[in-house]
Amino acid sequence: MIGQRSRLALFSLALCACASVSCGSTETTAVPPLPASPPLSSVGAPASTTAPVPTTAPASDAESVSSGSDVVDSSGSDVVDAEPESGGGVAATPAPAGPAPGADQPGTESPPAGGGPAPAPIPQSEWCLDPESAAVLDALAGLGTDSQGLRFVAGWWDHTTVAAGCPSLNWVLARGDDQDMRAPDNFYLFFDAQGTYLGPATPEFHTNSHLTASTDDSATILFQSAESLPDHSAPAHVSTVTYTLDNGVIVVDGQLPAADWG
Repeated sequence: MIGQRSRLALFSLALCACASVSCGSTETTAVPPLPASPPLSSVGAPASTTAPVPTTAPASDAESVSSGSDVVDSSGSDVVDAEPESGGGVAATPAPAGPAPGADQPGTESPPAGGGPAPAPIPQSEWCLDPESAAVLDALAGLGTDSQGLRFVAGWWDHTTVAAGCPSLNWVLARGDDQDMRAPDNFYLFFDAQGTYLGPATPEFHTNSHLTASTDDSATILFQSAESLPDHSAPAHVSTVTYTLDNGVIVVDGQLPAADWG
């Protein structure tokens, strides 16, 4: 009996303890969490939460260009026709750069109207003194003949060109018309810038004379005699003469060679 009572007492105490807990507690109901506040922008207003707008990928060349359509280059070049290739892509041929057909090309001359031949180009250089001019030929003819009976011809002359600027005094070396140029006799003839004959350097021809210097209005000639010194070390006679054009007249400075110098 005593053991049964003890168990009943313990059971009663347990029930009382449970009842006291139930009576003193407050019933609670779970509250769902509040949604998170949107982030604030720099001015305190809620940041925009607009959904991103989907973008459309640019159409490929094959989609944007149909067979035989016109293609405009993005750089602004001319419109050209495009034809599809066998592989499915489209190859655009760039428009050639250059002048329009029929336009004059740089560095070329258009043919004359009527289909005739184009005019001959103007010579880039001409001699200031033409050795074939009438003035030169007349001066040569007036010299007579050399010691071998040969007429005089223009063997050498001032090769200054018109483009370089013509000197006031021009010269021509006249020699005997010997094809192998062994004729020793020669004259120096002077002409002005207009080609007018001014006269010879000496009254008679000489066998050993050389032009050594020249300026715009002067020429210097070295004369040597055919006769040598006894030891044959040098010519027996040597003279240097300068001819200067002054107001259309030749002024001589130096000793002219004697006629017997040869």
